[in-house]
Amino acid sequence: MHFVDDCRSEQHSALRQGCQGYLFGFLDALKLNPPRGVDGQCLHAWSPDTLLTALSKAIKQQPELGKQFYYEGIDAFIDTQCGARPSS
Repeated sequence: MHFVDDCRSEQHSALRQGCQGYLFGFLDALKLNPPRGVDGQCLHAWSPDTLLTALSKAIKQQPELGKQFYYEGIDAFIDTQCGARPSS
């Protein structure tokens, strides 16, 4: 997922700032209106930095996440991390 690598690049500070802004807005929108099946409380634990770090690790373990459009990869990752758990 070039998106994650580009967003973490020390060589492109303008790109990194743009990514931070995009991810902040993306997460904010999810927090305000969580998709069906996503635990809204879980979303509050994420910030752009923690999301990028976790995505980078997840893509190493699941390379298919990095082959999707970046927003689809982020959505799939959030679903695995914050999917609503059935109550016991």
